Amino acid sequence: MAIVDQYKLGGTTIKIDDSAIVTDPEELEVIHQHIANVCWRIVMAARAQGKNI
Repeated sequence: MAIVDQYKLGGTTIKIDDSAIVTDPEELEVIHQHIANVCWRIVMAARAQGKNI
């Protein structure tokens, strides 16, 4: 684990770990597709409830 930065927010300590950064383009594409799928499900659920999106 490589902590590159650390913040204190109230009683919480936030540590930034650079090993969490995605550098593999294929892995990044999978993440982007997952985000798109989640967003689409949110839109479809809102439309099913009669919301105009």
